[in-house]
Amino acid sequence: MPSVLISDYDELISILAKNWTMSKKPYTLISNVPRGSPAKLWREEIKRHNLSKYIDVDVFCPDISRRKPAKEIFEFALKKLKHLQASRNLKTLSSN
Repeated sequence: MPSVLISDYDELISILAKNWTMSKKPYTLISNVPRGSPAKLWREEIKRHNLSKYIDVDVFCPDISRRKPAKEIFEFALKKLKHLQASRNLKTLSSN
């Protein structure tokens, strides 16, 4: 998905819902957060704003003690995506 400037929450939800439904690809959020701020708080914010249903994988810098643009944070996200894909494949196999 190309970069888009989003002006408000309703617009964000509309774009996420449309693209998430059409793409069938996992959405990943990789974010730096203020130093000393635990990732748990940011995950709670995602849930509070009803965004968790659109985000398949999230990685915050406290998860691995690295900040963007360090390659390790992206590698960690990729590992989580691979794990997600593997578990989805297992569910598909077991339901057949």
